[in-house]
Amino acid sequence: MKRTKDNDHRWEAERELAKTWLVTVVNPLLEHVAHERYFLERKNWTWHYESRRFEFLLPLYEYIEPRYLPNFEQFYRRHREVSGKGKSHDQLLKALEQIVGKAFDVLINCEPFKRAYDTCLTRSKSLGFDTSWASIGQSSLQGLHRVAEYVVNNIDELPSDYSTAQFWQVHHSTLSSIASEHARELFHRIHHRGIRLQKVDGELNAALERVRSGYLRKFSIPPVPIVAEFL
Repeated sequence: MKRTKDNDHRWEAERELAKTWLVTVVNPLLEHVAHERYFLERKNWTWHYESRRFEFLLPLYEYIEPRYLPNFEQFYRRHREVSGKGKSHDQLLKALEQIVGKAFDVLINCEPFKRAYDTCLTRSKSLGFDTSWASIGQSSLQGLHRVAEYVVNNIDELPSDYSTAQFWQVHHSTLSSIASEHARELFHRIHHRGIRLQKVDGELNAALERVRSGYLRKFSIPPVPIVAEFL
């Protein structure tokens, strides 16, 4: 009888742990990995020249609320398949972030690209486009940097309320073509690393779904359980 009670207590403890992991680790990761895949499919790396980081592609631990990082670490120790895919994700992400930054650096120091940008900017002024974005304060490089950022992020079209929208609609093909010509090898590497990251994201998503499905079957809990702390 004592053994049965011990087993019941152990099962209940495991059930509560599974519920907590679902709420604080598994579901947040599934949500954010799906968000990542949206951008990866479009080859929009969301890289920013000021921070030199991606905006919406992050190491997995950054998707977890800081107070739940111990849960994340505990979950990783228990679920080796997920942690293996997660570590591959973070390594590929770091490598991709670095090479996108390198491509940006090449462009802003590439004389043909800079001359093409100046020509496009002059033409935009003659067409009456808003070009105030091209120079903020004392920095005449602001515009060049912003345009190079669009290029490395594969941006084809901008929202109409962006001050750069008219300029980019007219000139993005010219500038992207010149960038590709002078940084072809880097863009080739970015493309293939992006594909590899997208593949790992898919594998990570599948591994997380298997964990969640296992919890649902074993403990008869919903995909998004209500935990007392969140009430």
